Amino acid sequence: MANKIKFPLFLLYFVFIFPLLLSIGLNAPSSSRIVSGSLSIRNYGEIISIIFCIFYILVNNKNFYIFFFKNNLLKPFFLLSSLYLISTIWSDFKLLTFFRATEFFVIGLISLYVYNGFCNINDKFNHKGLRNYLLHIILIGILYVFSKKIAFSEILIKQNFLADNALSLLLAGSFLICFYQQIKLNEKNKMFIFLFFAFIYLSYSLTSIITILICLTYLYTSKFNNKKKYIFLFSILILMFFYFFLSEIKFINQILSYISFRPIERIESLTGRENIWKLIIIELDGKFFGSGFATDQYLLLDRMRNFEVSSISSGHNVYLESYIASKWLGILLLLYSFYFWFRKANICFQKEHSNLVEALIVFAIISGFTSSGYGGSMVSHPYILFWVTFTPLMIATNNEKK
Repeated sequence: MANKIKFPLFLLYFVFIFPLLLSIGLNAPSSSRIVSGSLSIRNYGEIISIIFCIFYILVNNKNFYIFFFKNNLLKPFFLLSSLYLISTIWSDFKLLTFFRATEFFVIGLISLYVYNGFCNINDKFNHKGLRNYLLHIILIGILYVFSKKIAFSEILIKQNFLADNALSLLLAGSFLICFYQQIKLNEKNKMFIFLFFAFIYLSYSLTSIITILICLTYLYTSKFNNKKKYIFLFSILILMFFYFFLSEIKFINQILSYISFRPIERIESLTGRENIWKLIIIELDGKFFGSGFATDQYLLLDRMRNFEVSSISSGHNVYLESYIASKWLGILLLLYSFYFWFRKANICFQKEHSNLVEALIVFAIISGFTSSGYGGSMVSHPYILFWVTFTPLMIATNNEKK
């Protein structure tokens, strides 16, 4: 590994693991400003780790400027970061929004820097470097979830014992990349086997299973021609729109219930998400600009105190979280980001690579319906590393069409 990325890689581990280890070491409770009105030990740990990251970026500002600020493909990332920071102005919790938006921007820059160090070898894209990067962010994700459960709840070693939706999506997305490298690009590796068993044993979810099946089917249809794969994608998006926004489709509920081993009642309520989404929309009524970035958990605090919901929760929907941050402007900017990167895939990549990049964008679009992604309270979860790094198409700078 190049010496230039050893310390920023350490920072990625530090920013996610240190706050939890601090909580464990001091036997601190899980409550934070959201519930108690005061900062928790974990919050102080987050502040310390972000300060270290900011200091590193400032010291190495020339490298960051050359690699990222001049890269047109990262324009959506910088637009989203700017919007999240600006949302501090109308946020109901200005200090929280400012810190989480800064955290999103800083973690994004550090992860992109590490990714570039792994994958850019002598100005050529390195597939093994990509797998090494994936391995590190997966280890960070596993350590994060494991430490969180030790710090704030009980843990029992058994199948799916980590049971974290964002971690399962991180494993599934990484599997998609490594599997494609093995099958299509003839990049021999055993990592996709490790990822498969890690997914099955450590953490799997219904969202990740459905998303990976859709993406694998999309990659399969890409073998034929662009028309077929785009028809498939358009059909899936129309089906999901009807399912989530217009009416329930009973046979889909029955299939999902069978796959997930859950009662169909849980599927029909989207495992409780439907009620959360409705209550959040109600709370946002009258807020012209939204309530600010990363305020999703705060919105239902009074509902929890009145026993209308059992616990505070993230938005569990990347589009809703963008709506929370800045209403329709947030959603439009997120959709623009997806469109921008999807369109750039065929422009910047040869066909065998562009299909994978498109599949990653599809992965982000589909999983975003029932999971957090670009922020909200999930900005502190290692899954953000997958979103920030792979949706901006950083590898396009090293794999452009000739």
